[in-house]
Amino acid sequence: MANQILKKLNEKKMNLDNYKVIKSMSSQDIKPDELRMLLLYVRMLVEVWALFLDVGLNTMDSEEFDVCVSKLHCWGIVIRFENRKKLFKLIDRDNSKQLNFLEFSDFVVKMLFSTLNEQ
Repeated sequence: MANQILKKLNEKKMNLDNYKVIKSMSSQDIKPDELRMLLLYVRMLVEVWALFLDVGLNTMDSEEFDVCVSKLHCWGIVIRFENRKKLFKLIDRDNSKQLNFLEFSDFVVKMLFSTLNEQ
């Protein structure tokens, strides 16, 4: 059930319909492991948001991305310096030469989950 919530929240921005779906669920619908993963995901997003705000308000350029990459090392995400420019271009889906929060958070959360799965 938690996976369904995450999927629904990823598909759309949070709106009243999403809230009604979450509110209508009983505690029996969510297994402890699913709740733990959901809370982990929320915590990751909050920490990623804080990191994003450290370097810029709305977007980040490649130099600001380099600063974030060095901070991601503390989270177990290691990116070699020579791969940063190429990676920035891959993450920048709209080719704006700026990363918005959605682009950046998608990348970081995927990297964090892959790091957790390796352990």
